[in-house]
This record gives sequence, structure tokens and C-alpha cells, in this order.
Amino acid sequence: MHRTASGATPPDTDAGHATSKWSMAIDGIERLTAPPFDQGLKFGLELWPRAAPGCTTLGERIRGIMATNTQCEGPEIVVAPGLSTGVAIASALDPETTPICLSTPTGSALIGANDWLKTHPNVDGGRQFIVLVTDGADWDQSCPNPNPLAVVDAIRDGGVSTLVVGFSAEASVTGGVGAAFLDDLACAGGTARGYPGTCFVNDAGVYRARNAGDAGLFFVATDAVQLLTGLGSSPRRSAATASTEGGRRSSVSLRLGRRPSWRSSLGTLGTATPLMSPVASAAGAYSVPGREPR
Repeated sequence: MHRTASGATPPDTDAGHATSKWSMAIDGIERLTAPPFDQGLKFGLELWPRAAPGCTTLGERIRGIMATNTQCEGPEIVVAPGLSTGVAIASALDPETTPICLSTPTGSALIGANDWLKTHPNVDGGRQFIVLVTDGADWDQSCPNPNPLAVVDAIRDGGVSTLVVGFSAEASVTGGVGAAFLDDLACAGGTARGYPGTCFVNDAGVYRARNAGDAGLFFVATDAVQLLTGLGSSPRRSAATASTEGGRRSSVSLRLGRRPSWRSSLGTLGTATPLMSPVASAAGAYSVPGREPR
């Protein structure tokens, strides 16, 4: 997350820090959840892995200081989904001080977001979403279990959709799973572009991409503007639809991953994930960016 969208280490300057995926992810989430959007959608924020001794700052990681925190720790709900949470989410996120941590527990982060949404259903019947921001890499090396695909399959069966926003998700990334994984994840979450025609049901009875890696079924975020568009389009459409159906509000859970490596998932703005519940789910969705330091 400390690297640029192209995979380079930025200069250790204010301008350089602003080009990091970590900074762009946070900027996009703050703009998405700011008023007036947070008046009609219930936004929340999850960070993963949870902050712990040994995590680093963006500046430290750019200077070559590696995080030493315990790997594969679970997520933390920093801001619970609700209306008018934009200011609280902005206060909880600062690219210079919000910790960037080691490892990518994408599956655990998704489970944490879903558990919160299911124990806090929308009383007005709005839909719930989890927004995962990630480059789709590293989880298979650092924290392979639980498998994120299997988790999203189960989450969808429970009625919660998962929106996937990909950052630098290239299949050529060393050690990463990239675009093919994110295409499959978008189909599993029921939010792929052109769904369901671009997906198919495999022998296990779950949705996967027809042309994984070449299909571009997830939202692509290469800068803050694209990230904002990717995060905002589907939840806002859902929320608008819900508002015409008895004023139902969606919940959106934003998940942001803290991982500092460039192969990290932006999920988990793969380390932080905003939770939406008519904001988190179009009546609810969590978007969590990962904190990983890659």
C-alpha cells in the first residue's frame, strides 16, 4: 500500500506520499463518505489487520522500515455503519499516521465485516454491501485461510453483496493473484460488471468469471478519482432504488487493508474497508482497505 499504482516506491516527500496507493485509497474513501453522501447511506469503516505494536507509518515504510506486528490478526470496526458518519471516518483515517501493518488476512476481514452487518440488520429493510478495496495479492501467501472466495460465496448466500475495487491488480505481480482473482471475487459477490452473463456457475454451484483475468469485471481504481467512482457508483444506484421503495436505506461497510506492500489488497482499501448499510449495504456495505505495508 505504500507503493504507487505502478508498483514504484514514491519519494519520501509530501508530494511523493500523496501518490501512494494508501494515500489515494484514504482520499477516495473520505470523499465518498463525506456529506451529503453520508446522509442517505449508512457508512462504516473497518481496518485490517487491527493496529498492533510493530505496525509502521507510511513514511517509515517508504524509508524501508518493515512492520513487525503479529501476522494475520483480525479486523477492527473503527466506525460502525450509520448515517452522518463521514466526519468520524475522516477523523479515523490519516495517510501519515494511520498504521500500516504486516500480512493480508482478507478472508478474516470479510468475515468480520459480514458478522457486524448480520448482527446489525437494517431495520428499514435496506440492502447491505461490503466494499473490498484491494490489488488482489498476497493473502494467499501471508494468510491463505480462510479463503476469500469461499468467504464471499457464503456471505452472498447470507444476503450481503460484495463490491470489489481493484488497485494495480495485474496478474504479472510477483506472488500476487491479481486480476483473475478479483474477477472471480466480483462474480462470487454478485456485483461483477455484466452480471450474471459475464459469470458462470461452476461444478461446486458457485459463481466464477467466464474469462478471469481478461474480463475486467471488478471496479478499477488507479487514482483517487477512479476510486471514488468505483466505490460510489453501485452503492449509490442501490441507495437511490431503495429510496423509492419505502425510504429504505442501504448499509455500506468499507474495508481498508493496512498492508504496506504493493501486492496488498486494497481491501480491504484492502486495508481499510468502509462499511455501508444504505451506505454500507445499498442499504449496507463495508469497504475496508488493507493496511499491509507492501
